[in-house]
Amino acid sequence: MPFNWLRDSSLCLLSRAVNLRQAISTFASCLTIGLYMSLALPLTAWAAGEADFNYGIAYYQRRDYKSAIGFFQRSAQMGCSNPQVWLYLGHCASGLGDRARASQAYRKLVETYPGDPCRAVALASLRRLDPGAAAAVEAANPAPVAPAAGAAVPATSPPAAAVPAAKSTLLSRLVIIKPRAQHPPVSPQTIQTVTAVIKSIPARYMKILDEGGATINVGPNIDDKWPGSGTEPKPGVADTTLGEEGGRTYGRDVHIYERKLLRGTSDLSEPISQQHIAETTMHELGHALDDILQGSVDAHFKEVHSREYEQINEAKRFSYFKDPGEAFAEIAAGLMGSTDSSAADLSRALPETTELVRKRINKQ
Repeated sequence: MPFNWLRDSSLCLLSRAVNLRQAISTFASCLTIGLYMSLALPLTAWAAGEADFNYGIAYYQRRDYKSAIGFFQRSAQMGCSNPQVWLYLGHCASGLGDRARASQAYRKLVETYPGDPCRAVALASLRRLDPGAAAAVEAANPAPVAPAAGAAVPATSPPAAAVPAAKSTLLSRLVIIKPRAQHPPVSPQTIQTVTAVIKSIPARYMKILDEGGATINVGPNIDDKWPGSGTEPKPGVADTTLGEEGGRTYGRDVHIYERKLLRGTSDLSEPISQQHIAETTMHELGHALDDILQGSVDAHFKEVHSREYEQINEAKRFSYFKDPGEAFAEIAAGLMGSTDSSAADLSRALPETTELVRKRINKQ
């Protein structure tokens, strides 16, 4: 396994080398790393597990659940201790229609990580698949009880906010991502904006997000949670990097970013406007709704969307929404109350598609 990891990593890095000298230097570095890792097998397994997890995230982001699930499974086998491995395993299996495997992954997380915030998301997802199994595993693995007011809290205990409430909601699953060195933390204004957006969502939509286990993470930039990812190209968009976008959603795990990564540096821009952050939050929550309802993968939805899109006179203006998932998310954002004019314009341009989104949500 160490050799395979070294080989795959070397090929990946060599493919990015701009000249022969850089390629030789890169490969030499890989050999050095490989030699060190061969002398420390526990570290090798851990590193390989983390690498596979990151590969899984990349494929999950593209909705390639079949490829992603293989990496998450291998990450778990290598001993990766990140509870999100099991959460994403469940989400991938659910996306592939394998309810039994999804349930197994969610149960594993609940049983193994009773005090982790991911537990609430796993339980919410399991309840949708198998309410009986969710009740049984929750009863057998109760969440740690927060200490009473005034009680001493051991230094090794997680903060009280990390303990899921009896009834977990999207708002209770809001996480603030810590900045990397020299990056500014998320401002109170952005946290207030995101919180206000969540509170403004109509009850019908909020119920789906709450019970579907949606989460929302607010950070300075994608590079703060996944260092090095900010320079990667944004899938399907020319001349844009992941570090330059204001948000991204992985299944039902929403991420909102306050600043852009300046190209060629590790520095961040000035904060994006609060209006843009609010509109981005609505759009990304639309993606979370889509993942919970599996709306844009429905064959009838894709057929109607494709037919209507081909008839748009201003197809260039709406080119970003040629993707069914992006169209579903933006239309859902409009139905939830987004002030972004593109949401209203898109709904007018795609009336049948909009009605399908509305019906999908109203069925819940």
